[in-house]
Amino acid sequence: MPWGAASIDRIAVEATARTQERDRVLGLAEAQFCAETGAKFRAVVETGVTVEQFKAIHAANPPAQATVINPAEEARRLEMLRAIQNAGAPVGGPPRRPDLRGRGRAGDRGLRGGTHPRRGAFGDQPLRPAPAMLG
Repeated sequence: MPWGAASIDRIAVEATARTQERDRVLGLAEAQFCAETGAKFRAVVETGVTVEQFKAIHAANPPAQATVINPAEEARRLEMLRAIQNAGAPVGGPPRRPDLRGRGRAGDRGLRGGTHPRRGAFGDQPLRPAPAMLG
């Protein structure tokens, strides 16, 4: 039985190292780009395509170029976007109406007089009978 360096199964060690390094690089590609792109890249790598073959295929079938929008079209789109944004309600909701009954918020009864049973809805006007009750 060999011992020392001769006792190591060099082929098995190289295969394990190759597998671990490939998984590490594919994991980095997936983390860098995204899970979907990483999965596509992993599928290409697992087919056994070499770098030279991939470059040749890529050169023969380049990816689609981004659509170029002319400046007039872009200006029209921005104008439409501004119109949509300006048509909406203001941020924060409608403005609060002032409380005209002589008090602040609902829990502040009594700070500025509150409503009195013998006073009108505005707190400073005496209660008047309705015209139908007069006659």
